[in-house]
Amino acid sequence: MRADLPRAVRARYDRRLGRIVIELSNKLAVMFAPEDAEGLDKATPAQLEPNEISPSGFGLYFPKMDGDLYMSA
Repeated sequence: MRADLPRAVRARYDRRLGRIVIELSNKLAVMFAPEDAEGLDKATPAQLEPNEISPSGFGLYFPKMDGDLYMSA
């Protein structure tokens, strides 16, 4: 991966908004509804917390679901 591409530095599930919020290394934030992501569409809020950012910063791991989400540029 290119070093100049933004990477996830923080991620969380916002229960109030019902969105996954990802903060990027370029200081932007992206949020989306879990039902809009393949594999997360049937997840409960409890399954979305906690989540882990991959070492590359291009993926999220949801341990309670044993599921991964890859973020491409």
